Amino acid sequence: MTDLEPIEQLCRDLLLRTAAPERVRLMRSIGREIRKSQSDRIAAQRDPDGAAFAPRLSKPDRGNKKDGFASRRCSANSGWRRA
Repeated sequence: MTDLEPIEQLCRDLLLRTAAPERVRLMRSIGREIRKSQSDRIAAQRDPDGAAFAPRLSKPDRGNKKDGFASRRCSANSGWRRA
């Protein structure tokens, strides 16, 4: 038996006693509260256990390296734009 079983049983009994429209309202409000708390937690950069997010890895510095299709085309046809 887990620690949460009595609470689960109580919630189950309460939900079974409520009417369908009231259950819908209740579930909708619970969903909103969960979404808001998750959004606030993510905005604060916190994990569910309260620890700070790990910093992101930096991308390697590519400098002014040109390596796209247009760059290769220009270097291959160095005189392609003649006036």
